[in-house]
Amino acid sequence: MVKKDREEKVVVIFIEGETEIEFYKRLVNIMRAHCGGRLTCSVEPIDASGIGKYKNKVLRIFEKRIKTKHPNGKFYIALCYDQDVFEMTKNPPINWQEVKRAFLDDGATDVRLIKAVHSLEDWFLCDAEGVFQYLNLPANTKLPNGNGYERLKVLFKKGKKIYIKGKTNGDFVKALNMEKILLANCSDISPLCKLLGVDCKHQKRCRIK
Repeated sequence: MVKKDREEKVVVIFIEGETEIEFYKRLVNIMRAHCGGRLTCSVEPIDASGIGKYKNKVLRIFEKRIKTKHPNGKFYIALCYDQDVFEMTKNPPINWQEVKRAFLDDGATDVRLIKAVHSLEDWFLCDAEGVFQYLNLPANTKLPNGNGYERLKVLFKKGKKIYIKGKTNGDFVKALNMEKILLANCSDISPLCKLLGVDCKHQKRCRIK
């Protein structure tokens, strides 16, 4: 009798840009630390390079790259995006429920939406102290008005740097306190924690169950 190969749990995290990739890699590392340094799944962070032709692009990556790499995979998909792009329009550029159904039809076990409210830049600013330190700004610097992206642009200009959405280097992300960001946004991040099998109930402020 031929022994069946063991099934492998694979969590695939689709992200929109280079900055986001660095952020979610660090976030996964924090979650791995919460699990004693080891997750019970393989993790594949994928840069989808923006939202243009999103559904076809991510499904093609799933079919050609991920399934080939993990032939015995049981796949769990996280679709990460900034909510602000979809808040102010009647015809949003992506129908997320349609993308979700397409993945399920293509064999995914579970698909979760990870929405940064309102944008990842708003999450970054949950560690304003870390942002100020990275930019060599005084600790009492006042946050400018506007959304997260507009605020970061102004702060970077004050620090004689340029903030480009999706392109800012990983040194900035490395300067941020990921624990602080996770705790401030745990209800939004919790779908990813659940896919990864992370239980953060031991953290008093964390609402992940």
